[in-house]
Amino acid sequence: MMENMKNKDMNVRRVLTIFVTGVVLLICLFILSIMLVVILTPAEKMTIEKAQTRTPFAICLPTYLPENVNPDANVKADFSNTVEVEISLIYKGFDNEDTLVEIVQTYVPNSHTPDFAGKDREPSVRALIAWVVGWPNVDTYRDKTKVSANTYIENEQEYGTFEIVFPSTIQANVVSWKKFPVFYQVYSYLSLSEAQAIAGSLTNCNSVPRGTQ
Repeated sequence: MMENMKNKDMNVRRVLTIFVTGVVLLICLFILSIMLVVILTPAEKMTIEKAQTRTPFAICLPTYLPENVNPDANVKADFSNTVEVEISLIYKGFDNEDTLVEIVQTYVPNSHTPDFAGKDREPSVRALIAWVVGWPNVDTYRDKTKVSANTYIENEQEYGTFEIVFPSTIQANVVSWKKFPVFYQVYSYLSLSEAQAIAGSLTNCNSVPRGTQ
């Protein structure tokens, strides 16, 4: 009888141990999943007004957009870096939810002047490909993607342009420039001339850090 009671007690303890261990594992997995969500999704969706209250520079809005582009922008802000701040204005078409234009404005007070024809050419090409297919797929597409790269100066401002010309399935372009201390990029599925017109409508924006004006 005593032996049976001891065995039953041991079985109960085993069950309790397994149960407690399972609960602890579930709690750990839940906490881990929350941490991964926070790490993998640093960008926040917000209004331009709210983003501006947390941004150390004046957010530029385009004064020109093509007629087929909805002027109501979706705003994404990344404040995960204590030095660099990134604001993205995403513009879609009127007829669907496809993104047509994305204007990225990054506060980079410690960065160099871009060398679009030199060391910054390849990073710019890869960033454009990533904008279309996502960063995990860049290496897959890079060797089979033909990109036209050029620079030009307008109103004493130097621009770099990069346009995917092959394959046709991922054709897109970007116009980039830096107006200290902000680096601007206009990504689009429009024609390059339209992207340049949008970029040109941003150049008069005051990018001086707020509080120093």
